[in-house]
Amino acid sequence: MGLSKWDKYDLEEKILRILDVQSYEPEHHFGRPFLTAYQIAILFKNMFPETFARLNTPRGGKGTGVHHSLAQYLARSLSQRINKGLLPNIEGRFLHMSHIGTIQYNDFGESFEASNLSDMSMFRRID
Repeated sequence: MGLSKWDKYDLEEKILRILDVQSYEPEHHFGRPFLTAYQIAILFKNMFPETFARLNTPRGGKGTGVHHSLAQYLARSLSQRINKGLLPNIEGRFLHMSHIGTIQYNDFGESFEASNLSDMSMFRRID
């Protein structure tokens, strides 16, 4: 059996680099901010274009016409690995979507909307 995509492309290290962001107020007691799976996918596509091309999976978003996207793959993989205790320095949460309309993203000039408005997964580094 071959390596999983996660291991083959060293996705843990890449995601940790993406999540290595600081709050607008670095000493704030809330700590690092969360990024949604779409934000992670946008940054992944732009920070690691060769790996993004090799994964051959679209970024995702409303109207893309695909049911399997990079955002979905990353959210599912991160959730599973967090649940198994394999990513102790990443935490996940849901953003409750009540009273929120559309969520618009900007992929370095290309705008798109989140594909559904169920509770949205988001992640951050906790180290």
